Amino acid sequence: MEIIDYAKSEIALLPEEDRILYGEMVLEFVKLYESQKHTFCSWMKVRDMFLRLVVLMPLTPLTVDDKWEKIGVKYEFNTRYNMVFRDIKTGQCYDQAAVIYIDTDGLPYLNRNSEKPIESFPYYPNPEYKKLGE
Repeated sequence: MEIIDYAKSEIALLPEEDRILYGEMVLEFVKLYESQKHTFCSWMKVRDMFLRLVVLMPLTPLTVDDKWEKIGVKYEFNTRYNMVFRDIKTGQCYDQAAVIYIDTDGLPYLNRNSEKPIESFPYYPNPEYKKLGE
């Protein structure tokens, strides 16, 4: 079975709301995937990069030489990844999304425990995911 036909048959099995909201979008991604003639390995790399970019995460490690933008009088944020902040006075950096929590509905959220200090640069943001109750 061709991948587009397979995708259509699987999309048809989705609950009606999901089929209406997401079916055509997913099918467009499948068509793009097929048109690019990826191998499984190349697709995995592209997928991983895509997933980082759509949530505004950098593809390469952050450095102290990156551009930082001042916020108020105490902090500045890294312009490549705005979840990383630096205390202007101490130079200490923090990743505000180092831990992403998943609620019982599967939705992600941040809380006061999400922030972690950054030990050193270069720094590659790679959040830890924790399900509610873990």
